[in-house]
Amino acid sequence: MLKNKNLIVGLLFSLLSGQFLLVLMLGASIAPNYSVHDDAISDLGVIPQTQFLFNISLILFGVFMLLAAYLYHKYHNKRWITFMIIASSIGAIGVALFPLNNPGIHAIFALIAFLFTNLVPISISTILPKPINFLSIAPGILGILFLIIHLMSDINILNLYGIIGHGGSERMIIYPVMIWFVAYGGYLTASTTMIHQPNPETKEP
Repeated sequence: MLKNKNLIVGLLFSLLSGQFLLVLMLGASIAPNYSVHDDAISDLGVIPQTQFLFNISLILFGVFMLLAAYLYHKYHNKRWITFMIIASSIGAIGVALFPLNNPGIHAIFALIAFLFTNLVPISISTILPKPINFLSIAPGILGILFLIIHLMSDINILNLYGIIGHGGSERMIIYPVMIWFVAYGGYLTASTTMIHQPNPETKEP
C-alpha cells in the first residue's frame, strides 16, 4: 500500500510541474506583446487571453501538491517536510485567487509560493541517500538565490537582473525546481515500479 502511494506521489509531482511548465510556454506564446525578458510570470494571470489557462494551472498545481503532501507524509512521517509542501500549495492557489490586480495580497502569496516551493526539494533531500540528496539541494538553493536577487532588484536596492531581465530572473526562481519536481517524480515512480518487477534470476527457463 505504501509503495502504491509513493507511485501516486511521483505521478503527482511530475504532473503538477509538467503541466505548469507547459502552460507557461503556451501562455508566453499566446499573450499579445508578452516578453519573457521583461514581463512577470504572473502577468499571464491578468492578460485576458491567458488568465483562465494560467490561473487554472496554478490551482491544479496547488491541489496536486496538497494530495502529494497527504500521501507522502505516510512515507516520511516528518511534519516539517509536509508543512513545506502544504505551504507551497497555499502559495500557488493564493497567487491564482489573488492575481496581479490585487497587488498587495498577490505579492504575499507569490513570496510564499516562491520560497516554499524551493524549500521542498531542500527538505526532501534530508531523507534521500547520497548523491541523490545533493541533486535535490541544488535546485532549491539556486531558486532561493535568484529569489533574493529578484527581491533586491524589485525594491531597487541593487539592479541584479542583468542580461536575463526581470522576466528571466523570475523564471530562474521557478524553472530549476520545476525541473526537479519532474525528475524526482520520475525517480519515485521508477523506484516504485522496479520494486514490483520480478527478479530475472528467479524466472524459470
